[in-house]
Formats: sequence, C-alpha cells, structure tokens
Amino acid sequence: MRDGFSKAIINSLAQRAAYTCSNPSCAQVTIGPLESSLIGTVNTGIAAHITAASLGGPRYNNAITSLERASIVNGIWLCSYCANLVDKDESKYTVSLLKSWKEQREMRASYSQSGYTSDNGYLSKIKIKNIAKIINEQHIYFGKNTIIVGANATGKTLICEFISSLYDKKHLERWRNKRDSTNQENSFFEIEFFADFINNITIALRDGTISYFINGLQSPLIYSPYIVQYINKPFVYELSSREGLIKQFSSYFGLTADEFINLIDVIGKTSKFFLDDIIIKNDSLYVKHSSESCLIHLLALSGTEKDKVSLEIALRIANFQSQFKPTILILDHALTSLGTDDLNQVFNIFRSKSVSFQTIFTLTTINKTCNLESFIVWKLVETKQKVSAMRY
Repeated sequence: MRDGFSKAIINSLAQRAAYTCSNPSCAQVTIGPLESSLIGTVNTGIAAHITAASLGGPRYNNAITSLERASIVNGIWLCSYCANLVDKDESKYTVSLLKSWKEQREMRASYSQSGYTSDNGYLSKIKIKNIAKIINEQHIYFGKNTIIVGANATGKTLICEFISSLYDKKHLERWRNKRDSTNQENSFFEIEFFADFINNITIALRDGTISYFINGLQSPLIYSPYIVQYINKPFVYELSSREGLIKQFSSYFGLTADEFINLIDVIGKTSKFFLDDIIIKNDSLYVKHSSESCLIHLLALSGTEKDKVSLEIALRIANFQSQFKPTILILDHALTSLGTDDLNQVFNIFRSKSVSFQTIFTLTTINKTCNLESFIVWKLVETKQKVSAMRY
C-alpha cells in the first residue's frame, strides 16, 4: 500500500517552496501560464517523498508510521526531472541531503518574500551559550530586518558584536574572558550563514583562548562571508582634536578621509533616503534636506538631525557595499534620539525593496505606535541573572 500525500499537503509543499525545485543546483520554477487559456496554469513540480511511500522504494524507512510517511515532514517539492533523479541514486541523494534541500529552499523563499533577494547569501541565525548572562543556549533567527529589544546589560551589544566580529576581530576581544567560569560547559557562539547551502561558523571561547570551526571542522582562520556597518554610538565632533571634521567623520564609519569623500561623491548620485544632498567642501560637511532648502553645516544641526545624517550616510554606504557582497547594517542603540515619526520613516526605508542589505538594530523598549510589519522582533529577558531570547 502506498502512503501518498493529500492534496492539501501537496499544495502546501509547493507553496512553501514558492513553486521552485528544492534542488539548489536546479532551482527551476515549476509553475507557469497555460498558453491555451487566459486563466490556466501548468505545474511541472512534484511533491516527492523523502523516504519512500511504499516498501521497496528509495530510502524506505520501516521505523516510521503510515501517517508519518504521508505527512508534510516527509515531503519535498522538486521538478519532475529532479524527482526522478533522486530516486535513481538513493546512496547519493540521502534523507539528510533531501531534508537540507527542503530547509534551504523554504528559507530562501521566506527571505525573498520579505524583500531580501540577495543571491550571495545572508545571516540566518546565531547560537550563543555560556557567555556573560547568556548561560543556556539561545537561538536567534534573522530576517531582512530584525529588532532586538532588552534592558541594558541583557546582551544586545554582545549579539551585535559577535555578528560583527567575523568582519572585524576587534569586536571579539572584550568577550574573550566573559564566560561563566563556574560552568564547565563550552562557551561559544555560532553564526549560521545561508548561501547555496547552510554554513556554520563557530567561535569557541575557553580560558582566554579562541578557536574557530567551519561546519564542525576546526579552522586556523575564518573569513567573513559578509560586510558589516556597525554603528553603536552617535557621532560627536571633538573640538580639541587635531583632526578635522571630515577625518573624524570618516573614522566614525571606519573609512579613510579619501574613501569617505569618494563615497559621498559617488553614492550621493544614486542613493538618497532622508536627505536630498550631502556636500563636502573645505573640510566641512553640508546637508540639504530638500531640493528647495539651503545647505546647512553639520555642526549647526540638532543632535537628532546629526543622528539622521549619520544614518543617511550609513544607509548609503551599506547599499553601495551590498552590490558586491552581503552586507549587514547594525544600529546598536543608534536610534534612541529618533521620535515615532522618524522611526516609522526609518522602518519604511528598511522595508523598501531598494534596500538590498540586512538590518539589525537594538532598542531598550518598543514604541507600540511604530509599524513593525514584516520585522522579526526578539526580546531579551533576564531572570535570576540569566538571559533568554523570546520572539516578540
């Protein structure tokens, strides 16, 4: 007897895969218009069984029940060619491989639906255990836009710095000895980065030493699969410094003065968010809020307006960088001066399809009047000096 899928499960498998073959080497779209009809469609996909529907079939598992065999957990959406291919060579196309294909296809569909369609990959998850107040293993999943909410000293900056540390190792140093010494279990964080397949990059901390692992295998070095723009404090101009305004502002973004000037000149012509124009002349920076307004010197602006200029530049830089490599803009306590209207404007920009990078930002509280549609929100909660992460 064959344990086939119900029509509802077949439809769900197809829809969860966005009607796309789950074989990452194929990714064939399996639905299209029927030429002989204005409303008809042609579906060339198949809801295939991961373990065979009947005795004697490929990857048959007699340890599961008939209901389990016919459940959505045992299904994968494939094009007709790949469905035939995986059944011809079950030693190559194993249960674990097909399950990973399914997971990755659905993950890619989920990210694409949220507006993040980078083919180069994206940060999908971080695991943290036994570091600072995060004692028990915590899993935090990321979308195109992710908010992390929590009181001070609950681990928001820890998470941001761990993500940033793959790109810039300086963010890792202060956590080298922050493990719970009374707990003999390993201290580690693991970054899950999804490209054509899931890559796990683990950094283990013990007795002041740091070890690296890639997909479970120890590695002497790691290279970041993404670029990070990490903003964790407002820009403050130091009058007593020998460095001029442009040099100080360049350093704030981790750039040389020449790089900063070139970026402002080039990307200002292609990317605009809050401001109409940013101009550098005579070691000074001027902004223009609209085409009708006049130029205003950066130092003449209020604190909130300066923060918006910094955010504008960070957005432009991240948008430019994302053309070449997956990019994450992290705003760690960088939105505290913005009111509700400004926050909603920022969130609308992040939701826009013209923004091709991921964003992560931290807040101590959530303003309930803000529109958080399509955002993933995590809340860090401390109980008895232990922090856990919960979906909001």
